[in-house]
Formats: sequence, C-alpha cells, structure tokens
Amino acid sequence: MKTLFISIIVLFFGAISLQSQTKDTVYVVTKDTVFVNKKAKFDPINGEIGAALGTPGGINLTGAIHSDKLVVRLSGMLLNTISGIQVDLGFKFSEVKQTYHALSLVAGMSKIEDADLRGYGYSIYNTWDYVGINYNMNSKGFLLGVGLSAGSGSYSSPQLLFQIGYSYQIR
Repeated sequence: MKTLFISIIVLFFGAISLQSQTKDTVYVVTKDTVFVNKKAKFDPINGEIGAALGTPGGINLTGAIHSDKLVVRLSGMLLNTISGIQVDLGFKFSEVKQTYHALSLVAGMSKIEDADLRGYGYSIYNTWDYVGINYNMNSKGFLLGVGLSAGSGSYSSPQLLFQIGYSYQIR
C-alpha cells in the first residue's frame, strides 16, 4: 500500500514537471528585436465522450463537461456480471493544447457477481460504495485516471481506482 501511494505521488509530480517543460510560448521579433512573450492560443476543451477499461464497471462509457478550470465526469456501465457508476468533480491544474491534467473528488459504486456461486444458480454480488481522490490526464484523446477510494462493501479500504481508454475531446 505504501508503494502504491508513493507511485501515485511520483506520477502526480512527474505530470506537473512535464507540464512546466511543455508550455507553448511564441516569441515575436520586431524590427527593434524586442522579444515579447505571448502564450500560443488554443481552443479550450468543452467536453469529452469515450470509453475506458477499469473501475467502476469494467468497460465504461465516459463523458465529461469542462468549464474554465472545472471538469465534471460521469463514467460507468451496466452489464450482467459487473456494473458501476462514478462521478468525478475535478479541478484542471494544467491545460496545454490537447492535453490537460486534473485532480478530482470522486464518488461511485461498483457491483461484481461472484462467479464461483453463479454455477450453482445463485446470484451473489460483491459491492463497493466509495468516495476518493483521482488524478486524470487526457492527451489527444488518450485517457488515464488513477486514484484511491475509501468506502464500504465487500472489499477492504482503500481500493485502487484506475481507468485507461480513449475519450474524444470536443472543442
């Protein structure tokens, strides 16, 4: 658990340092050779829609609405053996061109059927209702989310939150 926590912190600070190295700057040269520092303009992301593997529903449909610095994401899936839904309320701490990084508070639930008992005609589900914190990154549609959750249900606290997939950026 300690190793997982350290890995998440390293990933977070690595993303921050990478972002600071990739800021786009345009230098305008005039006839007097005066350099003016202007940030390159790009269209901000207004929303996302896509699919991802991971928590809460195994194979998740995901959608998000963006404002200037806030992200609201909904992801989940309803299948026979596994289902779940998760809501993220995030703060974008970096957005450059087609890449953003966000830190989110999450709440969700997951329900997984116990495969050992299914063959005997029983439907026993393992459940997990949780809240947590999540780091999200979307770069040109590649979506990655990693976090920790605490909650109640069939599993011990804390549990890892993970999503990887593609999410089309709507501008």
